[in-house]
Amino acid sequence: VFVAVEEQDNAPEASALEAWPNPASGQLTLAWSGMDRPVHWSLVDLSGRTLDAGPWPLGSDRTVLAVADLPRGLALVVIEGADGTRTTRRIALH
Repeated sequence: VFVAVEEQDNAPEASALEAWPNPASGQLTLAWSGMDRPVHWSLVDLSGRTLDAGPWPLGSDRTVLAVADLPRGLALVVIEGADGTRTTRRIALH
């Protein structure tokens, strides 16, 4: 069984999302420098299952996620804006 995921950046500020370290093993830092503040983040595996999700912290341009207990492999960070636009970044969890 092969699963394909196309990485798409639908938001104009797509390059405004940074995620490090990549690969991540203990913590993953997400930073946003776009004009509109994101309202929600999620980590999704390549089968579409949500591994973790939460609100973006109010008044902050970054958040740190604990990823040590998540399954290893490739995943997508999905950032959703107030207007429904989504920005994604591919990461590796080790």
